[in-house]
Amino acid sequence: MHYRTALIQYLRFCKQTHQRATVDSARLFMQEIEAQRRLGVSQLAHWKAALNWFFEEASRQPALAVHPERPRDVMTDVPSFGAADLGKTDWERKLIRELRGRHYRWRTEQTYRQWAWRFAHWLQQRQHTIEKAAAGDVREFLSEIATRQRASASTQKQGLNALVFLLRGGLGHDPGDFGDYVRGRKIKRMPVVLSREECRRLFAALDGTT
Repeated sequence: MHYRTALIQYLRFCKQTHQRATVDSARLFMQEIEAQRRLGVSQLAHWKAALNWFFEEASRQPALAVHPERPRDVMTDVPSFGAADLGKTDWERKLIRELRGRHYRWRTEQTYRQWAWRFAHWLQQRQHTIEKAAAGDVREFLSEIATRQRASASTQKQGLNALVFLLRGGLGHDPGDFGDYVRGRKIKRMPVVLSREECRRLFAALDGTT
């Protein structure tokens, strides 16, 4: 649903501005969307992922020569939109360089960048910057998402991994020890299969032909 909405809006933008569907026009489109401040960080990430998917799929299609009525230079041999997105701030650009230098997957990059921006906005509300973040900030942030936002243990761990990579790998900082944060709740999941004893009880309750 996010992809469909993003692509419809992008193609409408291309039509209204008389531009072709290229990485440059996609970048202008996202800059306009970000300037409007109507979407949250996670929604912006979904829209960027939609455009990235759009150009990747277009690059896999047969050559446009079979459609002579269409311009030959539209969406051919263009880099993915995701690869063209190098970040908006110095710290995000450093994070992206480190992620791509270590050949992390695109999904991992998206996730880590979402957490980084979530942390940056949280710090901004406290008149603080991500470049000066310390152990106490990380500890308080992780505790808050567990207590106020009711994040699960797995979600909190994902955030921890992202912030550790941001501070140590992306910015080259050692935030120190912040291991005493409040842990998120562990979700108890029902088993998806019956145990052997449960199977025996079930079979014992049946009658008729085996």
